[in-house]
Amino acid sequence: MHAAAIPDELVELSAELEALGGGDTRVGEATVFCRVRPVERASEAPIVTVGSSGSHMLVRDPRTSDTTPAAHAVRRFRISPGGAIGGAAALAAPVGRGATQSDVAASVGREALEWWLAGFNASVIAHGQTGAGKTYSLYGPAAAVYAESVPPDAMGLVPRLLGRVYEAIEAAATSEDG
Repeated sequence: MHAAAIPDELVELSAELEALGGGDTRVGEATVFCRVRPVERASEAPIVTVGSSGSHMLVRDPRTSDTTPAAHAVRRFRISPGGAIGGAAALAAPVGRGATQSDVAASVGREALEWWLAGFNASVIAHGQTGAGKTYSLYGPAAAVYAESVPPDAMGLVPRLLGRVYEAIEAAATSEDG
């Protein structure tokens, strides 16, 4: 079996990128993170857990009984390594338990912002069912959208990233002046 030939255009673009100071193998790569809303009642068994390697989520169909074999009741979804938001504790506990807005910003926002400040495109897409917490993760509690001042720990990803963008602009202006 032979390796596929790399098109000349890609070789030229790679050389051009190296001449500009180097490239990043993450170009064109999507990083998948998962934050799951915690169960509403303490008596409910969690239906989402992180696999032992941290690279996949296990989702148990809540319609099945506890005696249903896992092969029939559990689906596996791949996520990026470290993509379970909530830190190292997320590997031992159901995802989302203890995950704060700060955890979301540290996991998702940091990488996207660094990428964007380096001059590349970056996107954060929240996906899920109605009521799953997409708006909360991105903006914070509903009142935070309209409030003049929001406690820092309640801010969602968007206000945190915008604050860091302005900090970076200010830092760049200060370094140019000084």
